Amino acid sequence: MNHKINLDLGYITWLIPLLLFLVFGVPELIHKWEVRKQKTEQVEEFENELEQLLVLKSLDKHQTRRIAFLNTMISNQKRAIRNENKIYLQTGGLLLLLLIMFVVMGVDGARMRSLKVNDPGWERMQEFSDPQYDEIANRISWSPAKSGGSTFVSHKIKQLSSSVLKVKGTSTLKIFGWTFLLVGLHYLIIEFYTEFLNGVLQTQGVLKTVQLFFKAGGPFFLIGLVFVLKFNVTSVFDKRRFHFKKGKHSISLSEIYAIQLITEFVEGNGGSSSSFYSHELNLVLHTGDRINIMDHGVKSHIQKDALQLGKFLNVPVWNRIAGGN
Repeated sequence: MNHKINLDLGYITWLIPLLLFLVFGVPELIHKWEVRKQKTEQVEEFENELEQLLVLKSLDKHQTRRIAFLNTMISNQKRAIRNENKIYLQTGGLLLLLLIMFVVMGVDGARMRSLKVNDPGWERMQEFSDPQYDEIANRISWSPAKSGGSTFVSHKIKQLSSSVLKVKGTSTLKIFGWTFLLVGLHYLIIEFYTEFLNGVLQTQGVLKTVQLFFKAGGPFFLIGLVFVLKFNVTSVFDKRRFHFKKGKHSISLSEIYAIQLITEFVEGNGGSSSSFYSHELNLVLHTGDRINIMDHGVKSHIQKDALQLGKFLNVPVWNRIAGGN
C-alpha cells in the first residue's frame, strides 16, 4: 500500500525558527532573567545597608566612604536594570505587534482567497468593453498612472447604498502602516521614559533630544504616519450629489468617461525574486486625464471591482491587464 505524504512547506518555515527559539532563545532568556534577579536582590541589599548607615548619628571615615560607594552602586545598578527593562519591553512589544500583524494579514489573506474560490469563472464573463475604436481610448496613455503597487489586495470596493460607493484600504494595507507607526511610537515612549528616569532627558540639549528621537524609533514612527495618512485615502462615489472625491481630486460624476485596467511590472530591490506584476484601476475623464483608484497585484479582485464600479457608474471598463480578457 502506497502512502502519500503531504508536506506543507509553509508550516516548516514557521516551525524551524520556533524550534531554534525554544532551543537557544528560551535558555538565554532564562539566564538573563536570573542575572537581572540577582542584580535586583543586590540593589535591595545595598539599599538596606544604606538605610542602616543613614540612621547613625555619627559616622567615621569608613562609613562615609561606604555611603558614597553605596549611593553610586545603587544608582548605577538601577540604571542598568532600567536599561535592561527597556530592551525587554521594546523587544516584547515589537514581537507582539508583529504577531498581531501576521494574524490580521493571515485572516485577511484567507478571506480574500475564499472570495476568489467562491466566485469561479467570473473572469470568463464578457463584460469588458473593447477600447480599440474609441477616440478617447486611443488618445490617453496606457502606461502606469502611478509607480509601484503591492502584491496583496490593498483596496476594496464597498457599496454603502444604491447611490454611494466607497473604495477603501483593506485591513492588510492598514496593518502595514499602523505596525510601523505603533512600533516606532512604542520604542519612543520606552526610550524617552527610561532616559527621563535616568536623568538624561532633563539635562541634554535640543540637538541631543532630536538625535535620540531618530535613534530610538523615530524613522519607523514617521514612515508609519506617512503611510497611514497617504495610503489610506478613501475614494467616494456619490450619486446623490453626483460627485466623486479622493484626496485633492473632487469632480462631477459626469466627467468620468470610462474605467481603465492596466498592468505594471514592478522591479524589486532584490532583483527578479522580489519583482512582481501590479494592476491599476484608473478613472478616465472626458478630458483624457486619469485618476488612479487602486493598484495591487491580485488580478481577479481588481477586475471584479472594476466591473462593479463600471456598473455603478454606467461607464465602459477597458481591460488591458496582462492575461486578461
